Amino acid sequence: MSKLKKSSIIVVSLLIIPLLFSVIVDNQEVGQFSFVLLPFTQYPLIGEYAASYLFWGSSLIFVLVIVLILIVLFYPHNRTSILFKKGKSELRINQKAITHFVQASLAQEQFIDEPKVKTKMTKHKLKIYIEGTLKETTNVSEKYQLAAKDIENKLQNLLGITEEKQVKVNLKNFESTKAQAKKRVN
Repeated sequence: MSKLKKSSIIVVSLLIIPLLFSVIVDNQEVGQFSFVLLPFTQYPLIGEYAASYLFWGSSLIFVLVIVLILIVLFYPHNRTSILFKKGKSELRINQKAITHFVQASLAQEQFIDEPKVKTKMTKHKLKIYIEGTLKETTNVSEKYQLAAKDIENKLQNLLGITEEKQVKVNLKNFESTKAQAKKRVN
């Protein structure tokens, strides 16, 4: 776990502890302790600020929990296959099949070496991320865009995708073979 992640968890935990402590103090008669905990307002130095901290801290956590619930409810579900129905027949195409199809299409391209393909599927979208190494050729940016458009068109034709489903191909993190060789030398 990184230091940033650890420190952020510790800070959030330290901010939540007083809120939980106030709940314990308010309901301490249920626990039947042999001692009595003082309410936050009676502690020196923090007593005058405790009420506003508890109110605003609880309000913030309440809003964050509501937002988190909404995110969980409406976050798109990743799928592992696309289902096509026509009449009584069904066709299910797996994510791996699409990945291999894209890799086979990229194998025919002359300007890319060692392509790595990742596919994300949701109900209405198919996103393909391609990483690799560019070979030294002319008009790389044009070939780059043409290859992305070509793969999009092939997938739309193969899968029979209409406007209700989107196909998006992203070519990213490409390096030329010279830049990769420089990294190895340095």
